[in-house]
Amino acid sequence: MGHAEEVAVAVSQMLSHLSEKPLTKSTLGARFSGHKRGVFDCAIGALRILSLIEIDTDKLVSLSPLGRYFVDNPNGLDASDVVSEFLQHRKADPETNAQEYAYPTVDSLYRQIGKIAGRGTASLQTSRNNANRLRLKTAKSDLRFGITMFIAAIDREFERRMHDLSSDGRFRWPDTDAPGGDGSVGGVQFMDEGMLLRMDYRVGVRNGASTPVRRQILRQLFEDTLPPVFPPDYMRKWGDKGSVQRLRTLAYTIAPLTKNLKRKHDSHMDVAIGEYESDLQWLYETYYVGRFRFDWPSTRLD
Repeated sequence: MGHAEEVAVAVSQMLSHLSEKPLTKSTLGARFSGHKRGVFDCAIGALRILSLIEIDTDKLVSLSPLGRYFVDNPNGLDASDVVSEFLQHRKADPETNAQEYAYPTVDSLYRQIGKIAGRGTASLQTSRNNANRLRLKTAKSDLRFGITMFIAAIDREFERRMHDLSSDGRFRWPDTDAPGGDGSVGGVQFMDEGMLLRMDYRVGVRNGASTPVRRQILRQLFEDTLPPVFPPDYMRKWGDKGSVQRLRTLAYTIAPLTKNLKRKHDSHMDVAIGEYESDLQWLYETYYVGRFRFDWPSTRLD
């Protein structure tokens, strides 16, 4: 077992101990006396850096509100994710002290997690899009991990709501939440806008997203549960996450958009066309090669 795996085991055990009751640091350390030297320090350091525990002036260690939520609602995350984020933090800035981190921001994320179930789908998707951008920009490990938990909680809520999209005539009644003043009601956009724009995927000079942001959105479009913001028939066309149907729909959505821009014969569209084609190639190399066999779409004009 490597060092990272040992620390992950220690993190998992530490969270389990602290979920029962707060412990002094010395008492907690005694329970890990069998681990290799440094494993305990790394484990408690990871939990502290990511704001999952609190240590008071008497060295009493307890779960933070975010830590308690993580234990009770992992939403697909586990101790290995904690260690991975911590190791990235040490590699990026080994001298950074935990006191530099903005805990109120993490607390705010925790409060937002508690309100997810009562929010409209369109509003949640907007928050998810913004959170993805912030996660790419921030260098703060605790904030990044808090954002990861926030996104995971939204995805779990989307999965729950997808069960409402059944074929027997039942559907989720629309809300009147229209964030951003985009003219939508209950997140149901005009159908010609489509899933890509709903996920804030945009190309071009004027309103286009950066390459890292676009790729993150494309990962989400293929790997994650999609927000149930369109009618059931439309949602079913996208298939399950990670499926051949999902990738095929994604590829065959981007390729025609590229062709439509090419038909305009407008040099102002060159950047958008290039970004579409670059992203399509990225999807091909990242997800298609070695896994699927359907005919990959072409962006050449016949």
